[in-house]
Amino acid sequence: MAKTGRMTDPVIHLDRMAVRSLGSKDAPLLDAMNEWGIGKVESKETIHFCGLVRDKVGRTAIFLPRSMQVHSMSAARLTMKVLARYGQSAANRRFATDGEHGNPGTLAVIQRLAADFQNHGLFVERQRVRCRNSGKPDWKRTVTRERAFVSDGGDEVFPDIATTRSIDSSENLLAQVQAAVMGEIIEQHGWWLEGASARRSELRWQKKPHQPRALWALLLDGLLPQLYSSRSVFLAEYLGHYLRECRASASGSFVFGIEDFHIVWEQMLAETLEGVEPHWNEKLPRAVYETLDGRASDAPERRMLTDIVLRTPTGFTIIDAKYYAANSPNTVPGWPDIAKQMFYEMALRSVVGDEPEIRNCFVFPAPQVGATRFERVQMREVTEGGSVTTFPVVECHYLSMDEVISAYVEHRGNLAVP
Repeated sequence: MAKTGRMTDPVIHLDRMAVRSLGSKDAPLLDAMNEWGIGKVESKETIHFCGLVRDKVGRTAIFLPRSMQVHSMSAARLTMKVLARYGQSAANRRFATDGEHGNPGTLAVIQRLAADFQNHGLFVERQRVRCRNSGKPDWKRTVTRERAFVSDGGDEVFPDIATTRSIDSSENLLAQVQAAVMGEIIEQHGWWLEGASARRSELRWQKKPHQPRALWALLLDGLLPQLYSSRSVFLAEYLGHYLRECRASASGSFVFGIEDFHIVWEQMLAETLEGVEPHWNEKLPRAVYETLDGRASDAPERRMLTDIVLRTPTGFTIIDAKYYAANSPNTVPGWPDIAKQMFYEMALRSVVGDEPEIRNCFVFPAPQVGATRFERVQMREVTEGGSVTTFPVVECHYLSMDEVISAYVEHRGNLAVP
């Protein structure tokens, strides 16, 4: 039978918390991260991870993004939904790797499988079975298999008629694998997947495949050429991905999440800020090396790549999404990031001309109430300390992580930079 237990609610921690802040009872969590090679717990003094971890003793923890103000199960559920939505772009590329340390694409697959089960239940296969006196008559089989009697009029009469009828059957490989996988998903992720447990009773008596689990993905691959309905193809592909990517370690630990949440912070701002205008990087000038005879070659490395450009009523705002604490001189972007933003403003000005207003800013997650917040980055003279107005100013703005996450999950694009 498929497993239908339920994992207890996880302990709540924060991304970028000090490794030493985890007590001795949390040591198995660090062991699990070391085993999976995620979190940078051996090379850094802080943990670099957002998502779910289960250790070898069965204890689980959720690491929320830094600067979240509410540390509750509702915040934990939102965090997992954010990671799943971000991971959907990887799943849409037919399960391409995410490009960063972690597996948010697999969380998107888990979410899709859970939604399919919630909406449609176990996969059923339409089959025609042989029977008697019920369904569509099979006269050829009746004549050859059944005993006939002769009526008074000399006609043959068959007291029993061979028939066939259609039935819905879950006794197939796809349904068996689906039931086994859904049992695991409900046990490990039912706390954040709304509605995933509503149909768990359907799993109770479903048999598992008799083949070893290590072969299930290969069996689904072999089944694919025989499938025609869109749902059966979807299940075979997504269940196969789950089986390949969601293997627990030898100790029983697992991780679901991402090591570098800064890429998610940037993506969330790009999809939730009002006035985002794409394709500006294609319009910005590029550096070339020119020879005396007029030949030109592009400079190596990347072209200018702004994070986000907003169109405002008076002009444009260039945003660099920064997943920094930004509450002390040691937790803010350094000179390379500052110079880059100033250069981006010069580049955009060369395209739009002198009239539109151009604002340039870092956007950080808002820290706790009362913490230091910076207002701007301003170039100053070395001797007298006065402002140097020939350099652009880079503003510093803070947005609530809780509000940005909620807007991202709800697909809202109405947040404004102050």
